Amino acid sequence: MAARLQDFHGSPSASPSETSQESRIKDVWKDNLLEEIEILRELVGKYSVISMDTEFPGIVYRPSAGTQDYQYQMVRANVDKLTLIQLGVTLSDEKGNLPEGYCTWQFHFSYDVNKEKCDQGAYSLLNTAGIKFEAHKEKGIDKCEFAVLLMDS
Repeated sequence: MAARLQDFHGSPSASPSETSQESRIKDVWKDNLLEEIEILRELVGKYSVISMDTEFPGIVYRPSAGTQDYQYQMVRANVDKLTLIQLGVTLSDEKGNLPEGYCTWQFHFSYDVNKEKCDQGAYSLLNTAGIKFEAHKEKGIDKCEFAVLLMDS
């Protein structure tokens, strides 16, 4: 997600010399979910362009070969049947300006690698990329609670 923030560095509010990329990303777990949702609610009026990035546990389901829209069906089946691990949300305005302070929120969802389906290659890649699976198991956000909060926003 941090690499994607580079696309926005041309805007005056997000100059790389003013702030580091890491300091612009807020990790959200169940213990700070309500506070960060409230901050997002306040900002979305001015920064109404929302970019999202997701992390899923790889490709586990594959449709029948020869399906005309194979790629779409593969993505659809995996998104529908697998558990979301992380959702990244970045806010900007129509001109690409970012809010002061945090501009990206990484929502870390409850995920137990021992109970959920996961592609071993994706697990290794996500683990190397810094996904903390034990933390997701212990302090990850409940997906239903997140959905209710998002719908109320």
